Amino acid sequence: MIDTHNGYTTVFQDECKEIPPICINEYPAIKRHLGKFYQKLIDRQDKGITAYNLRSCAYHAKFDEDKVMWSQMGTVGRFALVKPGTYCNQKVFIITGQNLEYLCFILNSSLVSWLVKLQGVTTNFGQLQWDKYVVSSVPIADCSMTKRAVVSEKMSSLKVSDDSPQSQLTKVSDLHQFQDSFDEIVYDIYELSEAEKEFLRES
Repeated sequence: MIDTHNGYTTVFQDECKEIPPICINEYPAIKRHLGKFYQKLIDRQDKGITAYNLRSCAYHAKFDEDKVMWSQMGTVGRFALVKPGTYCNQKVFIITGQNLEYLCFILNSSLVSWLVKLQGVTTNFGQLQWDKYVVSSVPIADCSMTKRAVVSEKMSSLKVSDDSPQSQLTKVSDLHQFQDSFDEIVYDIYELSEAEKEFLRES
């Protein structure tokens, strides 16, 4: 992904910091690549201070924060906690703010996937469209600090300690292995009846 941004304001150590626009001359390989499409760069309406720069983006600084990311398409929810400095295209959505760990835990539950199947749109290939308006409509239950501590402990068990492919594969396997136990916690948070829990287990 090429991010020749047009400059933005971010917060670093509780102070506002002005990030200047990307100077394309400092990246000759990228300039050579983009130069192949120079006429199209000039003709577009949404360019920045130069033809090589992107238009100004009001939420660019959000990528410098912790966030939850998820893909627009999927049979079930695939939400991930992501560190600052990770970028995405228009097919991936982000959430920033408070209580991201708890939010990620709830959104990855079978309960939420079941709810989205009722409200969302399914493609001809059987994929659910996890659009922003659908995810925004999911009611997020509040819970006690005791239950939040349990959620935090479960989430910590999935954190990857290194970036090796084997470590990543192991943690994905763990996610599937522990999904049922995660769901039971979510069911309790939402105070579901035994009949409702059994319905979701079998669905």
